[in-house]
Amino acid sequence: MTAAIGSPMSAILKRISTLLLLVCSIAIAINLYIMHSENARQWYEIESEQLGRSLTIQAARLLSQPLSQEDNDLTQQYIALLNDGMFIEGAVVFDNLGVRISSINNAPSVVDMISQGNYAPLVFVEDIQHDGQTLGYIKLILNRDEIIRHHEQFNRSQFTQTLLVIVLAMLIAALATRLFYKVKRNYDIDPDESKLL
Repeated sequence: MTAAIGSPMSAILKRISTLLLLVCSIAIAINLYIMHSENARQWYEIESEQLGRSLTIQAARLLSQPLSQEDNDLTQQYIALLNDGMFIEGAVVFDNLGVRISSINNAPSVVDMISQGNYAPLVFVEDIQHDGQTLGYIKLILNRDEIIRHHEQFNRSQFTQTLLVIVLAMLIAALATRLFYKVKRNYDIDPDESKLL
């Protein structure tokens, strides 16, 4: 009689534990999606500007030596190198009086970029200094769309990996639950059999 009562109770507990596992997994998946979205939004606002500041500081340090030695060929090579950068739309170098040094004329103007459409470029300016003396400044225009696209790809792959981990955890939890109940069922002793011992 106890075995007959225990079996439906065991089935009910199994269903309840499976339902709780499913609800917890869905809640975790929703929470992770919200967390990834929030992290992406913060990255677009903060980290893209940090990238621009870092690139501009590095470019200014790179150009300080050839500008101090008035080596125009090396300066032009460095400017061409900067313009070939992955996220850089244009790099322009000016002397300390504001006269454009770079001979590369394909660097877009910020006014032209904004007037052509709904484009909001990231513009960064940094002084080029050598031994405490300002030799000029560099203006970097970064392609916001390319930076965002790069991070979205990273964010998507990270989110996919997280979802795969959740699915794997659900499978392991379901197998562990099934194994637990299988072992429990095998070790349940029938009261009539215990009398025979």
